[in-house]
Amino acid sequence: MRGGRDVGLGRGPLELRETPPGACAAARCVDEHAVVERVGPTGHIDAIDPRTAALAELKLRANRAHLNAVENLAPFAAVVLIAQAIGLSTPTTQACAAVYFYARLAHALIHISGFGLLMARTVAFTVGWAAFMVYAVALLQRAM
Repeated sequence: MRGGRDVGLGRGPLELRETPPGACAAARCVDEHAVVERVGPTGHIDAIDPRTAALAELKLRANRAHLNAVENLAPFAAVVLIAQAIGLSTPTTQACAAVYFYARLAHALIHISGFGLLMARTVAFTVGWAAFMVYAVALLQRAM
């Protein structure tokens, strides 16, 4: 970063502070223009892409939920496509696909809503991950 401003969107008022050239740590640099930070509900500092910093909180959560869904779809889609290619379709794999879909849907809705009680988002993610793992094990058993 060539001497820019950090914008802190924490619990207090908006905070701007100058950073000298070369003083930005790699973990805090989002791009070469600015770092936008806010303190999340758990007290962790979240780096926010400056291009989306002006979006409302709901839109930010929806954007992050979408990115999370896309990141998690690729491995599941690969396993499903391989299973389809070898002709694997059992009641177990069908149930796993349905559970994965509904768990990921619940995860996205929980993420967007900001509901944080009972680790609901983690539970939804774990259920989807478990369904994916069972599906992958069924595929590996068929391949052996």
